[in-house]
Amino acid sequence: MLIPAKNTREAAEVLSRELAKGPVQLLFVCTHNSRRSQLAEASAAWLWRGNPAITVRSCGTERTGCHPSTARALEDSGWVVTPEQDGHYRIQKDEVDRLLYSKTLEEIPRDLPIVAMMTCAEADEACPAIFGAVARIPWRYPDPKVADGTAECAATYLQVAKAIEDDLKDLVNQTNSAR
Repeated sequence: MLIPAKNTREAAEVLSRELAKGPVQLLFVCTHNSRRSQLAEASAAWLWRGNPAITVRSCGTERTGCHPSTARALEDSGWVVTPEQDGHYRIQKDEVDRLLYSKTLEEIPRDLPIVAMMTCAEADEACPAIFGAVARIPWRYPDPKVADGTAECAATYLQVAKAIEDDLKDLVNQTNSAR
């Protein structure tokens, strides 16, 4: 599966502009909040750990659960993953300790301006408005669920997780240099 790197310049400019005004919420949105948005939430929380100006969250247009293969990809990426209950996973890495589970857009606090990162085409198209969003950035990734039940499942999830993390690393670097 070929996953081209995202052009992070626009996202970095938007994020830097909003951070200049004060703290923001970086929100990763996907349809079910079970795979790509959860991988992005974990990576972003780790990359921006210790930065009180950025609150990282994820959500979906529908609620399901954090997929077990998502948890496995995080574990394969160096996270300590503990199942809490069906579709809920405690993840830990360095100072980051958070619970991943599927949430809907309606459950997301509106306490901070939202920079919405749309991680799938379906959510981007099915979610015409995000109340409180100061920006909406389409960062679409292929859905690793295409490999569910196959011998390539773990490798596919890990590939998507790595692509998301690499793009977010670039975003962090670009955002820091934009300040």
